[in-house]
Amino acid sequence: MSATGQKVLIYEQTVQNILKLVKERNLTTGDKLPPERELAALLGVSRSCVREALQILAANDYLKIKRSSGIYINLPEIPADISSLKSVEDKLNLQDIQKLLETRILLETYAIKQTAMIITEEQLQQLYDIENEAYQSMIDASQKGGKPFGHPSIVLEHMLVQIQSNQYITDFHRRICTIWREYLDNNEFVTMPPAKRHRDHLAILRAVSENNPSRIERYVSMHLRDTYDSISLLINEIDSKQ
Repeated sequence: MSATGQKVLIYEQTVQNILKLVKERNLTTGDKLPPERELAALLGVSRSCVREALQILAANDYLKIKRSSGIYINLPEIPADISSLKSVEDKLNLQDIQKLLETRILLETYAIKQTAMIITEEQLQQLYDIENEAYQSMIDASQKGGKPFGHPSIVLEHMLVQIQSNQYITDFHRRICTIWREYLDNNEFVTMPPAKRHRDHLAILRAVSENNPSRIERYVSMHLRDTYDSISLLINEIDSKQ
C-alpha cells in the first residue's frame, strides 16, 4: 500500500474508533471527549491523526471543538415540522443549498470514480465499518428515547474523496461540506431519513467495490438529487404561501 493509502486508512480507523468510544461510554449531546493527547494515547495513534479525525467529525456536526474548553459531543435535535420555512430569505437559503448540491454531485462523482480505481480491500472494509457504526449510533440513540443526528452524515463522502490522491480536491470538498452544514444549521433542515441515507451509502460503496463508473455516477447523483428534490418541494411550499 502507498504511503498516502496507509495515511488515509489510519484516519478512517481513528474516526471509527472515536465513534465506538462515544457509543461505549454512552456519551450524548454536551458530554466532553477526552483531550487530544489522551485520545492519541488511548487509540494508539499520533496526535496529528487524532486531530484530523476530530476535524472530520466536527465538519459533520458530530462534535463541537471549542479551543478554550475542549471537544464536545453534538447531536442536534430534529425539528418537528417545517413551519418556520416561510420567508423569502428561507427560499433564497434553500436555493443556495441546491447550488451546493449541484457542486457536490460534480465533485463527488469525479473524486469517487478516481478512488474506485485505487481503493484497497482493507480501505473498503474500513468504509463499510465506519458507515455501519455511524448508522448504528443513530439507531441506538433513537432506542434510548433520544434524537438521532439531525443532519446527514458526510463522513463517508469525506473518506471516499480523501482516498483519491488530489489534495486540492479533498480540501475543496471539505470546504464545500462545511458551508453545506452551515446552511443546514441555519435552516434547521433535515434532508432524508437515516435509513434511506444508509441504503444509499451502501449502494455507493458497492459501486466503488465493483469499480463501476456508471453506477458510481448513478448512485451518487440519485443520493444527492433526492435531497435536491426535497428542497424543491419546500421552495414550492414557500411560494404557495406568498
